Amino acid sequence: MIHLLARSQKGLTEEEYRLQLGAMGVDSSKQLSRSQFHFFVQRMRSLPDAPRWLEKRSRLRQAG
Repeated sequence: MIHLLARSQKGLTEEEYRLQLGAMGVDSSKQLSRSQFHFFVQRMRSLPDAPRWLEKRSRLRQAG
């Protein structure tokens, strides 16, 4: 869920996503405690959504 939110909806690159996790003191979303998970989701939701053209480009890369 977190990866989908950060990468698809918010348009973060892998590096940006990893930096956000690192700011939480973890290397993987699997390492987040329940409270860290809820805080991280709120943090991601506070970011602006990616533009629609970026979402389409991302989907094309995944399909190809």
